[in-house]
Amino acid sequence: MKNKGVRFITLTAAFLALLIIFQSLSASLGQMVTGSLVNFVLVAATLLAGWKSGLVIALLSPFFAKLFGIGPIYPILPVVALGNATLVVVYAFIMSRSFNSVLRWVVSVVIAAALKYAVLTVGVVKLVLPLVSVPAPQAAKLAAMFGTTQFFTAFIGGAVAFIAVPLIQKAVKR
Repeated sequence: MKNKGVRFITLTAAFLALLIIFQSLSASLGQMVTGSLVNFVLVAATLLAGWKSGLVIALLSPFFAKLFGIGPIYPILPVVALGNATLVVVYAFIMSRSFNSVLRWVVSVVIAAALKYAVLTVGVVKLVLPLVSVPAPQAAKLAAMFGTTQFFTAFIGGAVAFIAVPLIQKAVKR
């Protein structure tokens, strides 16, 4: 596509559609599967369509999840969007650096996943949960959902992208 605006809209819409498909089909499979698929889409969109596309999808993702009944309580949604945005921006920044390709992938996946985890843990557990009125068992469940699980789903999504994105790029060039 020659027009950058049309390319951006088309690829962003395609990745957003993929995100919605993954969220709707994997909702019953649990957070590890759905979260990993969502993070894969965020990373793949960032690499294949650009960081702005990844950012749009990152910000919309938790709101679509809520529509499918897999999102958290409403006060947490902006924090999830911020965590997703952190993943995309950090990933894009590190991937834009020039050093060994495999090392760059590993560093970007680990650091982006760790920072997403940090944003979600601090944002949800330390800021939002103390301010909202939820029963203790639900608060504990939410704290667990936005703890280390977030690091692992972001890491898995990035690792899947490490394998899938070069294959997608090769297939598109044919």
